[in-house]
Amino acid sequence: MNDALTPELQEWLSVRDEHINQLQDELARAHAALHEAHRQKRDVNAVRAEHTAFVNAAQQKTTQMEQELHQWQHDYEQLRIQKGGFGFKMLLASGMLATLVGLLAGWLVFRQKDSNEALFRQFVKAAGFNLEYNLTHEQYDDAHKIVQTYQQNQTFAPVRAELDFIAALIAAVQLHGDSTLRDIGYSVTNDDTISTRQPQPTRTLVITHGKVHVRSEALPDAPVLAALVKKDKVGQWDRTADLAKMRTTDAKGRKGIAEDYWYEVETPDGQKGWLFGFFTNASLQRFKPDSLGVNSEK
Repeated sequence: MNDALTPELQEWLSVRDEHINQLQDELARAHAALHEAHRQKRDVNAVRAEHTAFVNAAQQKTTQMEQELHQWQHDYEQLRIQKGGFGFKMLLASGMLATLVGLLAGWLVFRQKDSNEALFRQFVKAAGFNLEYNLTHEQYDDAHKIVQTYQQNQTFAPVRAELDFIAALIAAVQLHGDSTLRDIGYSVTNDDTISTRQPQPTRTLVITHGKVHVRSEALPDAPVLAALVKKDKVGQWDRTADLAKMRTTDAKGRKGIAEDYWYEVETPDGQKGWLFGFFTNASLQRFKPDSLGVNSEK
């Protein structure tokens, strides 16, 4: 039958068959490419799932390590207290600060009485404990910052000479504190048996506001462990190194932002947690009122 076809038709049929073969080859390659794309997609999804699992595991491990580090730091501080070294340094720093305050108080007593004495007593009440805490922990820069804050406050300008004297004494403690410990031959890493005496809170805090919450962490949204009211007393165990801010209401009913430390405390029924210092007699009295009308956080 093909013999009956014209040469032109035979050539056209030959070209057609060749095109059909090419299209079949391209279709086969397309099927192969599609199959490879599906395989690569499965591989990518598998790698993505593996990466997600790795990131989640890493985040959990990081959180666990942070919790363990916090616990180690807490245990280390407790051990220092039990060993006596921390207590000795506290005694030394407290003695220095007591001498400092005593000298200034004596100077105020024997000079002519005026309003500066009340102003200085206000400074001692507000900053005395924090100065002692920083000196005890050898945080001399923080102690300097506290004094500088009052030196720059125009309200305390009448007692600027006393504040300058305190700053000079802190510098002297910083200069000679470490050498004093070395000179007496005391070491906090000795091999003496750990004392069986139970550690005690460093001081007692008194609640000065209405209902106040003791929380599981030093965060305003941490779970509440206990609720306290005005005039309740708690034992202080520790304090955060840095100041924190919280939106709350002051004693005059003004809403605003308070800045203070968080204190680790123990309630009368044995609950241990964290309490914002603004609500206690240890308050730094740092409060910036506003007119935002935000609800109080306690």
